[in-house]
Order: sequence, then structure tokens, then C-alpha cells
Amino acid sequence: MKQGGKIMFCSKCGTKIPEGASVCPNCGAAASPIEATNEVTKNNKPPKKKMSKGKKALVIVGVIAALMIFIGIIGAIGSEGGSDVPDSSVSTEAGAAANAAVTEKSDKSGSSKSGSASVPTTKAVSKEYRNALKKAKSYSDMMHMSKKAIYDQLTSEYGENFPADAAQYAIDNLKADYKYNALQKAKSYQDNMSMSKSAIYDQLISEYGEQFTAEEAQYAIDNLPD
Repeated sequence: MKQGGKIMFCSKCGTKIPEGASVCPNCGAAASPIEATNEVTKNNKPPKKKMSKGKKALVIVGVIAALMIFIGIIGAIGSEGGSDVPDSSVSTEAGAAANAAVTEKSDKSGSSKSGSASVPTTKAVSKEYRNALKKAKSYSDMMHMSKKAIYDQLTSEYGENFPADAAQYAIDNLKADYKYNALQKAKSYQDNMSMSKSAIYDQLISEYGEQFTAEEAQYAIDNLPD
């Protein structure tokens, strides 16, 4: 509605009132038009209603209440989360115990590895050493020789002529029962040469004879058949 060439709006809803209308076409209220400001006239929009002081106060109170509720929720979540945090002293002790267990395990594994490394494998032993051991076993099993006699035979230039280290390897790794060997030698002297026990004993321990130890020779004499 225009009054004096001015655009008029409904005083209740702000809707533009057509010229000549007696009621607002939007809310149906009786036309009680208000005059639009210059700014509204230019934009062809009704003026905005100002919020009353009471409504402003309610809005402010609502915002403050919402903030307080939000802060309370955040605080509750933080306190619950804090209760799940483990005690630092307990964590430190547990970590130290775990580290000690790992260290002990690594030490044991390291010592076992170093111990096993000192034992030569079959591949690490040279052919010379293995041959010397085979010869030593043959002298022990077939000729029932003493440890000293086997070593001398392995290193003798008139015997096997192995180097001293190969011969020593053979003696150290030979699994022989020298008391049994001494007894077999004693039986041979008794049966084939009809020697006395005293003569057999001397022959068994002689450096020019069998070179058994006194203990091995005595075992042989004690176990000869009468």
C-alpha cells in the first residue's frame, strides 16, 4: 500500500501491503501499515524487528547454560580418562623387569652360541686329521694298542708319518677302552708266548714294549684267566 507515494508494510508480520488492501495478505491482520525506511524502500524489503531486552536476556542465559553443560561434560570425560592412566612408577618397574629378562635371555643365547662355536664341526676338520683318527681307531680295534703306542705309530717316520697335531687330534678324539686293550694284549702273550704274569706286566708297561699305564697293565693281570 502506498500512502503519499510511499510503500507500506504490515505492522505485525512486515509483509508488503498491496495498494488498496484492508487486511494483510500474509497474516490476515487488519491493515495497520507502517512506513518503510529509505533503506527498505531501496531493497524492497520490510524493516527488521528489534529484539526486546527480555528476549536478549533469555538468549544470553541459554548460551551461558549451554557453555556450562559443555564444560562439565568435558571435565567428566577428562577425569574418567585420567583414571585409566597407569602409574608411572609401576610402568617403570615393569619396563625394567622386561629389559632385564631380555638381557638375561640374550646373554644365555650368546653364551650358548659362543660355546658351540668353539666345537669344530666335521666340515671344519681337515682330511689329514680325519685320516689320522681312522688309523688310530684301526690300531686300537685290531691290534689293541695303548694310547702312547698309537701316537708313536702315527707320528713315526717308519710308521704313518702324520704330523704331531694330526696325531694328537686322533688321540684326543679316539674312543678306546685302553684297559680292555691291555687285557687283550696280556691274553695274547699268555696264550701265544706262554709268558708269566710278571713278564706280561713288564711287557705291557715297557717303553720298548706296549707302553700301557701301570693301572691299565695291572687291570690286565688281575683279569687274566688262571
